[in-house]
Amino acid sequence: MTKSEKKDKIKVDLLQKPKQILIDLLKLNNLYVGLGQVSLHYGKAIAAKALEVKDKMEFTFLVPEKFVDYFGNDVKYQTPNFFKRHYSFLNSGFDLWHSIHQDSDFMPSSKSKFVLTIHDLNFLTEKNQTKAKKRLAVLQQKVNRANAVVSISNFSKSEIERHLQLKNKKVEVIYNGVESLLHSASVKPSFLKNENQFLSTIGNLTAKKNFHVLLPMMKLLPQFQLIIAGNDADNYATEMKKKITDENISNVIITGKIAAEEKNYLMQNCTAFLFPSLLEGFGLPVVEAMSCGKAVFVSRLTSLPEIAADKGFYLDNFESQQMANLIQEKLQWLNLHQNFNQEIIAHANKFQWEMNAAKYLELYRSQLR
Repeated sequence: MTKSEKKDKIKVDLLQKPKQILIDLLKLNNLYVGLGQVSLHYGKAIAAKALEVKDKMEFTFLVPEKFVDYFGNDVKYQTPNFFKRHYSFLNSGFDLWHSIHQDSDFMPSSKSKFVLTIHDLNFLTEKNQTKAKKRLAVLQQKVNRANAVVSISNFSKSEIERHLQLKNKKVEVIYNGVESLLHSASVKPSFLKNENQFLSTIGNLTAKKNFHVLLPMMKLLPQFQLIIAGNDADNYATEMKKKITDENISNVIITGKIAAEEKNYLMQNCTAFLFPSLLEGFGLPVVEAMSCGKAVFVSRLTSLPEIAADKGFYLDNFESQQMANLIQEKLQWLNLHQNFNQEIIAHANKFQWEMNAAKYLELYRSQLR
């Protein structure tokens, strides 16, 4: 074989060799937050397709130590270390690197294509001006490095285009998938001690969730309990608990973190799901509740009207009497239009992890051509 023939063979071998793709799933460290759930389900969806595309792509998942082998044998695994966190040139050997959220501490080597998913720019509102400006500058550097930028909603896309310099890069919208909870295993939580109808909500108890507006409203709905589930370590949660005690609001329970099976029970058995959030890049719990056919009452802010669409009921303001009236009115309407629950489920089923993964695979292919 001549030198020219050898070179040609090497080129052919390189073209035929599967492309190496790393997907950063380190948010698996915290499954109680939205990004932890996104990491879990996106990992499952890609692992399910790995065998199908193995001739073209091979996947390595960057995961916490305890998740090595979790997604099966059709993908490879890496765990983080100090040096690869601080020296990106050590993260070599990949044709494409995907950060599935914007806050990862790990970056690819300069030889890898880089796909960056941005979920939201909530920090611009949540942080003080100095911290927000610093975080925006860090994110701008990542956008500069990225070959492709993805957003999880059109609302987030508009925020990205408004606050970041894209330099002719287009932002592609790929909605998150949402696992249907309709038939998921469930366990009745111990804090549900009676058979009263209950309303529910879930999320980290921080100011942006706006859960405190529900407390005075519940005084007007004594026939219901309200279950507020989620991490309650923030001072915001402490203030809510104090208000509940001081004002003797007996039909509100703040549970703290709950198990997945308990969350499933709340979603499957609540009378309605309430989500008055002020800032959402997507609104995962809303679609989870809708997957169980539940009425969702959401704010008209940020991404929520886009995600709930015409199958949600909207809180035009947070005045207690008006919210209580809306909930009672719409629940009565639902009793007369029970087919609407099936329409809610059908809407939620539009957000499939399989479709999410398929769109990302096509994006990967386009970047690797």
